[in-house]
Amino acid sequence: MGSARLAAVLLLALLVPQNADWKKTGSIVRDTQEAEMIVRVGDIDNLGFGWEPGFDPFTGDSTERHDFPYKPSPGDPAGTDRIMVPISYKYDGAESNC
Repeated sequence: MGSARLAAVLLLALLVPQNADWKKTGSIVRDTQEAEMIVRVGDIDNLGFGWEPGFDPFTGDSTERHDFPYKPSPGDPAGTDRIMVPISYKYDGAESNC
């Protein structure tokens, strides 16, 4: 998904009140002013690390560092809460902050 499309999807999470429960692992909202149907898969929780008080993830600001690697929560839908890297990335297995 392109960054512009992702930003639009995330913005809808703010604009549609029925989609405001970020802890839910999914949401389907129908007949809003933005679209006939909005489908969100996954929660909005900073890879399970949560947000600093008052932090708005839709501003584009960076979050605090967190541990890497990390394990997604068991209840997260498959394929969510992952960090995607190019195939050229060489991970040495060491734990670090990212």
